Amino acid sequence: MRMSLIAATMLVALFGTGRAASAEPPRVVTDIAAVESLVAQVMAGVGSPELVMDHGASPHEYRLRPSQAEVLEQADVVFFVSSVLTPWLGGTAEALAPGARRIELMDLEGVERLEAREAAVFGPAPAEEAPGQDGDDHEAKADDHGGLDPHGWLLPENAVVWLAAIAGALAEADPENAATYSANATAAQERIRETMAQVLQGLAPYEAARFVVFHDAYQYFEGATGLRAEGAIAMSDARAPGPARVAAIREAVREGGISCVFAEPQFNLDLARTVIEGSGARLAVLDPLGSGIEPGEGFYGAFLRDLGATMAACFDGG
Repeated sequence: MRMSLIAATMLVALFGTGRAASAEPPRVVTDIAAVESLVAQVMAGVGSPELVMDHGASPHEYRLRPSQAEVLEQADVVFFVSSVLTPWLGGTAEALAPGARRIELMDLEGVERLEAREAAVFGPAPAEEAPGQDGDDHEAKADDHGGLDPHGWLLPENAVVWLAAIAGALAEADPENAATYSANATAAQERIRETMAQVLQGLAPYEAARFVVFHDAYQYFEGATGLRAEGAIAMSDARAPGPARVAAIREAVREGGISCVFAEPQFNLDLARTVIEGSGARLAVLDPLGSGIEPGEGFYGAFLRDLGATMAACFDGG
């Protein structure tokens, strides 16, 4: 029997139509696994975010598959680190999901922003580069995306700031679950601080360790741990290094008492092997994207522990 117009109207009034009326959570999309993990922790018990790119793929240059473009097209909220990290994402999100709210995490108030280092061999760190010690000039540079080091998820205190902002944005999109988002964010912040206390304890014996990284993605983690890389084979944007840069790093490794050179799974290990040739430096693989760790709520804590353990094992001669 066909429903009368009056009956149908009453059902719509009672139950509504669409996502909001059925109390479905917002559809949330993130760029990398670290951000997805933070959002997943805030959304626990309500819903789950989706990664828009392959886990572990280099975010600097990425092309969406049709299925990933479809995920982005359905988004209500998009959380991403920075347009410097994923220059392709902002315009794509605007074109595919013009109604979605797009939140660039590195632009949030309270986030520590460091200027990208350009030199192959870094030299002494200026005092103002230490996280939490920004001067006015440094902050001005940070606000200019041209020189931003976008790897801010490697500073746990940035993640703490992001969690609060994520909870706030989700509460605006889904007021019914605002209390859950807030409580989840607070619990996640505490977990991060507890995890970092463990990481710092494990790295404490190696505060004077000298090391080189494959690409300059670890400046924020250095600030969080008190460690400092001597140089990077490639710059922060992961562009292929030229011969002069590689030669400078090789010289630093051979003559500078470097104990470890950290390669990355996203890049060819042969270049890192070339850099350590003829030196006593050890080669280990350090991953700023945590590609070997399962994405999800537990990813971010496991990621921090893995960074600390990998570095400590190499410094210890393992």
